[in-house]
Amino acid sequence: MTEVMHKDRPNAIEHSEMLSAEKLLSRQIITIYHGNKKEDLIPGFGLGSSDNDYGKGFYTTPGIELAKEWAWGTYTSGNKGYVHTFELYTDGLNILNLTELDSIHWIAELVYNRKLNIQDKEVVQDNIKILLEKYKLDTSEHDVIIGYRANDSYFAYAEAFVTGTIYKDTLEKALRTGELGIQVFIKSAKAFQNLKKTAVEEVPEKYRGYFVKRDKKDFICYDEFWLNKDMENMGYFFEYCDKYCKEILEDNTFILDKERFIEAFMKSDCRALMEIGHPTLLSQAAYDTVKNFIQVDNNNDIEAFRLKGGQPEYKHMQLYWTGWMYAYIHFRSKVCSKTIIEKLPLKEMLIDYKTGHEMSKETYYKKIAYLFKS
Repeated sequence: MTEVMHKDRPNAIEHSEMLSAEKLLSRQIITIYHGNKKEDLIPGFGLGSSDNDYGKGFYTTPGIELAKEWAWGTYTSGNKGYVHTFELYTDGLNILNLTELDSIHWIAELVYNRKLNIQDKEVVQDNIKILLEKYKLDTSEHDVIIGYRANDSYFAYAEAFVTGTIYKDTLEKALRTGELGIQVFIKSAKAFQNLKKTAVEEVPEKYRGYFVKRDKKDFICYDEFWLNKDMENMGYFFEYCDKYCKEILEDNTFILDKERFIEAFMKSDCRALMEIGHPTLLSQAAYDTVKNFIQVDNNNDIEAFRLKGGQPEYKHMQLYWTGWMYAYIHFRSKVCSKTIIEKLPLKEMLIDYKTGHEMSKETYYKKIAYLFKS
């Protein structure tokens, strides 16, 4: 049985968030907001992705400014951003307030719901099992969850924690200084019945949170904290993109031209946003990056990447190493992937695997670094 742990000596930021949650809970009608790029949004029970912070449901915030940022800041298709205003009638609803509990419960909730890049890592699976058994709360009877909005960059801290890369005190320090903010998660059918939409308004483009800087002098590489995560994600993207596409398209007959798909991704807006530090794209699983690339960069149409001839045979982890190494080259050279793959083509990298994978990543980088010197 999970032992419920409350916060011990909350700092100023946590105390402020706890007070915000308490104010919400004191009202019979809560005004909440949701930002996205759909003007005709109609939320409903059973909709949404199951691998978000708290699972399948509807994510809102009591802060309209934050909702405006969501309208532009998320990596979704659309030319306009909108904020939708709702009223939630709380009478009779069972509401879980995570802000008053130890953050380890929130981490357990994230790990339970979100996808992790942990293929073939039995030790990590054991760590996750222990974490969930000890700290995952039973939310099956709750209608609404009030908790941190979980800026997606913090999911990388959660992943680092379960893999043993960082300790709990480091995790706590990151969370305590993060000023994550509060979100209100609408979970049950009963809660959706108590939800009423009252307004929708267009959001000025000044709220766009991220944009691609194509000019070399303005190019910004992500922080070193993201390096291992990006290398791993790129490896999984390259190695398993064909399997991910079949799942996403729900078409087991679709045979992907992996090399053309990878080359297009390296030159895409999706990859460029990752390079400048987009937290959502950097922290999510490779499966979701493939999904974003299909939906946004290709408008859900990847027929152009259907294989027309025979698929080359790759050695075990040959593609993984190639993606993994491309990410390291990007970080060390501070050159964008679009330029990297032009100067060091995919076919050459695949050939280099034979000797390159036996070198350290730094040794291989020094071997090819001359290509990226201005």
